[in-house]
Amino acid sequence: APAGDALSDSVLIESIIEDIQSYRKPKINSMFVYDDQVVENVTQGFRLMGQRFIPDSYIFQQLVHDKVDNRLMPTGLDVFSVFGSPRADFFMESENQLYPGYDDQISKLRKEFGNLTDYDWTQNLYWLWLFSLFPLLDPATDGYPGFMLSNAWTDKSLMTASSSWAELRHDTILYAKQSYTVELSIPKTYPGYVEPYPEVYARLSSLVRLMINGLSERGLLLESFALKLTEIAEVFENLQIISIKELENDPLTDQDIGYINRAAEMIEILASYDDPEYEEWVSAADDRMAVIADVHTDPNTEMVLEVGTGNPFVIYVIVQDHRGNLRLARGGTFSYYEFEQPMTERLTDEEWQDMLENTPPPLPEWMLLTMPLACVNAIPHVSRKEN
Repeated sequence: APAGDALSDSVLIESIIEDIQSYRKPKINSMFVYDDQVVENVTQGFRLMGQRFIPDSYIFQQLVHDKVDNRLMPTGLDVFSVFGSPRADFFMESENQLYPGYDDQISKLRKEFGNLTDYDWTQNLYWLWLFSLFPLLDPATDGYPGFMLSNAWTDKSLMTASSSWAELRHDTILYAKQSYTVELSIPKTYPGYVEPYPEVYARLSSLVRLMINGLSERGLLLESFALKLTEIAEVFENLQIISIKELENDPLTDQDIGYINRAAEMIEILASYDDPEYEEWVSAADDRMAVIADVHTDPNTEMVLEVGTGNPFVIYVIVQDHRGNLRLARGGTFSYYEFEQPMTERLTDEEWQDMLENTPPPLPEWMLLTMPLACVNAIPHVSRKEN
């Protein structure tokens, strides 16, 4: 039949609808649905450029009502508990008492995600970013420096992973925003030290090279960006080599020491883009480390879950330097915030940065268990360095 007649053919249209309804149902609910409605049927629809499935939102969906009765708001710890963090699991151990069925859902999700292959975890940049965080979740074992063998350090690494996840959620909501590297005021005359997570650096290098290949294959990679991305990948690869030397107690060369001292500055230069047009794309808020993203909406309470990074925390650890001497080292670490906010008042980066300066929310309770409150309050605010 001619195209015009086909549009008026109710039998044909009905058959098309039935065919579409047989397609895979949405795994994530992104709209208001009532208890008496079938979520999969209500949320299924045709979208020209629909939102992408992401594993962390799927985890949230499986751990709130109606999958877990009356649990209205998830937490970032849910994600990392499913991903295998024993400390996240420890902090959430009483959740099943409040919401029966929670542990069953966690077990189901762990089995589901445990069956995924490396191919699944490297299918795109989003999945590979999450995969890069996994080594941070495992407690350090014999062979790692002494300062990494405590629960406090494992919690610090969980905070780092949580903050990186918050940055990921931010960047996939606000595509125009750029991230910069923080420069800490550490004297360059002292020997540096790399936090020895070689597998993390290896996966970050793979993440960058996946981006290079993906953009290149689509004809979207500018030569200037290709050079910068390649150099960033090489930085991660060099940090991987140095961290392996540290774990194996191999002496660092003068070249290694010099590279450590220059690494932060190199990443900052490589992560910036010196172009007048670029300056028009960014705002003053982009010059700050603190970013925010709302990741879950509860229509019952009309609240959303906000997750964000704040100003970096200063951390002190005792390390063995390249000559075998013990030294007190000073560095920076991510800070992580998670709180509820009215859904009509979802925060922008500018509003979040203003809140941090004037009325900062409390840190998550699980972080305060290992971070003395006095120390947290004493940490100064640090902004991104002006380029």
